[in-house]
Amino acid sequence: MLLSACGALPKTSERPSIGLRYRAENPEAWDGDSTQMLRATLAGAPVVVDFTNPDSRLVLTVDNPTRQLLHVRLGSQSGSSKDMAIGEVRMQRRGGGRLEGATGYAPFLANSLVSVEPECRAVFYVDAPLGREPSIGEYAVLHLQVGAPGAKPDRRLLPIVVASPTRSSMR
Repeated sequence: MLLSACGALPKTSERPSIGLRYRAENPEAWDGDSTQMLRATLAGAPVVVDFTNPDSRLVLTVDNPTRQLLHVRLGSQSGSSKDMAIGEVRMQRRGGGRLEGATGYAPFLANSLVSVEPECRAVFYVDAPLGREPSIGEYAVLHLQVGAPGAKPDRRLLPIVVASPTRSSMR
């Protein structure tokens, strides 16, 4: 599945309940707090992982400030079906500008290729990295690749574990 950033994307159904949350488990080569937000730079692109975003269990944003197309792959290192969506992706302009023709979110498959145009960003809403609803204590390792076409991509691993429900979801 190839998605092109800065283009129109189909609207999908609502995401699953996000009462359960993820947190990083001993993240190496990431800066930040493993329960709040982590940061890294891959292939010149700032990457932010937000564990507190109310829109999803885990939100990973890849900004492309470069003048070249970047390819992104995100998925579980093992355990997820290659033909099941693990979340949704939304393409945006950097700086918050609205994309002409962009209509919303598109499902993405584990480790599928997502192309991010220059001066755009891909926002990944990851609800089920193993391709199914998670359970408390479940462990997964996300594998992230970012790079220009034809170049060796930068890679980063992100071990995550499913934490207890948030207080607001327990009401």
